[in-house]
Amino acid sequence: MEKLPGFVVSISVSLPKSQVYLVGRLMDGRSFAVADTRWKPSLLIPESCVAAAGALLQARPALCARLVPSDFSSFQGAPCCAVEGAIPQWASLLENLAGKGIEAYRGDMKLKDLYRIDRGIMGGVTISGISRPGKRVDLVFVDPEICGVEAIAPLSWISIDIETSR
Repeated sequence: MEKLPGFVVSISVSLPKSQVYLVGRLMDGRSFAVADTRWKPSLLIPESCVAAAGALLQARPALCARLVPSDFSSFQGAPCCAVEGAIPQWASLLENLAGKGIEAYRGDMKLKDLYRIDRGIMGGVTISGISRPGKRVDLVFVDPEICGVEAIAPLSWISIDIETSR
């Protein structure tokens, strides 16, 4: 098993495949791609809404979600509970919670941003796993351990998008 430092350039989420994809460059200059099938997105709800959310999830098993204890609290200091869901049913889960009047903290965020937060990724990563040669990248990892770290990327290109009103 390899443990390699690198820098993530892009993150995308595939709803039908229920996978998160990362591409980037390792510190030794090689490119990489990661497919993560194990991550489950989660949002937070006020603990006072746990009974209503539990009833909803029990009545709607197709939402593929479950309640998970959490150490987080709201900005007002109220304790929260996490609702862990499946990527393909994420939008439906949010709609159903809103339909019951349950406030969903983190529900307004894109899935790729939730992934980045959950994994502590701000750019630099350490990838621990077995790799294989890729077709368009040097290495491909499937379900490795991914950990965010501080890093300065060995990138060789920059793209700047300047928009003007002229």
